[in-house]
Amino acid sequence: YDGTTPRVAISSISKDDFAKKRWSAWSMPQAISDPGIPNKDACIIPEKFDDGYVFLHRVENAVCADILPDLDFSKRKINRCIEILSPRKGMWDSKKVGIAAPPIKTKAGWLLFYHGISESMTYRVGAALLDLEHPIIVKARTATPIFEPQEDYELKGVMPRVVFPCGIVRRGDTIYMYYGAADSTVCLATGKLSRILASLSAS
Repeated sequence: YDGTTPRVAISSISKDDFAKKRWSAWSMPQAISDPGIPNKDACIIPEKFDDGYVFLHRVENAVCADILPDLDFSKRKINRCIEILSPRKGMWDSKKVGIAAPPIKTKAGWLLFYHGISESMTYRVGAALLDLEHPIIVKARTATPIFEPQEDYELKGVMPRVVFPCGIVRRGDTIYMYYGAADSTVCLATGKLSRILASLSAS
């Protein structure tokens, strides 16, 4: 962030260095999105597809994708917006949407958690199911949020009425969602993967 335009950057570390907690081994972050376009909330889907790697990112108010043949960012930049999810007028995600964490691979498809912002500037969480082989195709999307601010520490803070996930861990049928509450507290919520997938199958 240069004070005007947020951009996507990438950094990496070897598995060995990570396991041994050699945090100084992280590479210097490298900006990989256009300098003139606001861009946030990005991830690489952790699998190579027929066309290459799918990179999810947010341009303005929508979740977009770009497809890259490899991950050599000395030669590649994120410069396309294949729209995946956009705000829905009159709904809980009517103002902005952005991914919450890299999607989770399931038999039904790639399960993507995302945050949505309403006109009242309340941040909630929903889910979408992306096609297993072609994850730029959205198979289903929750009509209502699956998580929203309710507790006092989520409703009041630096940025009130905000739950903002940044990491998802799956252990069996349990999803552990790490999220920021009101930009003031880091929290953990849990849910059942089977229930979330069932709600998408029924939508």
